[in-house]
Amino acid sequence: MALGEIAALAFPSMMVAFCVSSIVMLIVIAGFMFSDRDNALVFEPVEEGELDVETCEPDAEKPAQTKDERIAAVAEKFGLTARETEVFTLWATGHGAKSIEEKLVLSSATVRTHIRHIYEKLDVHSRAELIELLESL
Repeated sequence: MALGEIAALAFPSMMVAFCVSSIVMLIVIAGFMFSDRDNALVFEPVEEGELDVETCEPDAEKPAQTKDERIAAVAEKFGLTARETEVFTLWATGHGAKSIEEKLVLSSATVRTHIRHIYEKLDVHSRAELIELLESL
């Protein structure tokens, strides 16, 4: 980069070309430095078989609830907003962040923010804890 600046000063007629090429190089380098994996945090994709909400057996003494009823009950109990409830429904049923982005037409940052707020409100730290919370109802 410094060589480009020196060359731009030495050849003033080519200064614009050096500036443009420097900016393009910075953008390309930045693209390799920051990958989606750096932002993943707890939003990593679910591995096959990791979540199996459908096979949960309800307790014998509790009336059987569908998973949608349990999700709605948790959302109401913990005061989730309507949009957080939509994200929570998809997240709890095994959808990944990318799938939620596509289905609800949200940016990845917005999905991460909603999931972070859901985790904070429900006082859980992982998807497994979230599923345990749903099963306990």
